[in-house]
Amino acid sequence: MNILLDETKLENLLLKRKEQIGNSSDLWAELLAVVTYIVSLFCSDFHGAFGLQPSTLQTIANVVAIVFLFVLTVQIIKRIRNKYDYEMLYEDITNMNQIKHYFSLVAIKDDYEEYPNRFLVYYDQSWKCWFFPNFKTKEEDNEKFIVSKLSNSLHIKEEDITLQYITEKVQPKFSIPDQIQKVYSHKLYQANISDFPEEIQDKDFMVGQTKYRWMTIAEMEADPVIKEKNSDVVSLVKDSIA
Repeated sequence: MNILLDETKLENLLLKRKEQIGNSSDLWAELLAVVTYIVSLFCSDFHGAFGLQPSTLQTIANVVAIVFLFVLTVQIIKRIRNKYDYEMLYEDITNMNQIKHYFSLVAIKDDYEEYPNRFLVYYDQSWKCWFFPNFKTKEEDNEKFIVSKLSNSLHIKEEDITLQYITEKVQPKFSIPDQIQKVYSHKLYQANISDFPEEIQDKDFMVGQTKYRWMTIAEMEADPVIKEKNSDVVSLVKDSIA
């Protein structure tokens, strides 16, 4: 899955979490060092220094050790209570992802022709434009999902459809229905159909309530509406398949 992040927002997140990010084993190592130090105190003979009696020196050393032990224990308890591991960091980063729209595009050529040079497009009523077949990308079993959707949309048996992954590209696009700029991650597939029904071999045809058409890349590039609303996808298909 592609992720698009704002560098400033990422930097702010890391600064905010810098005290929580790191290896908690460092605290345990420090705690072990303090405990080892305390044990060594009990095994040591203190001699007078700096004008202080051995018993006074030992008391000072014990107090210092206890203070360090207390501080480290508090830090460890705080770290445990405010657990922030790599999974939580990953979730915070993915929540900042500017890509909110993942779609799988499907290019289908007119392979029933001797020299196939056209692609199947459908008319999208909300965009008022001809589009390549597309479906929201699934995190699991995406290709199986696409084949099933194509089968239902075109009334073609699933066993007659094979899918090939081509490429993936992040593309900003102005959404006509929503009137806002969005960022899309487009996965491009090429579908091969082993047995084309005669009813979908006409240049223009309908399946259910959906209008379909066979168009060349040149025809799409010459269409002013496609040029305005979907030229990015046409260029992606042209560069990757045509």
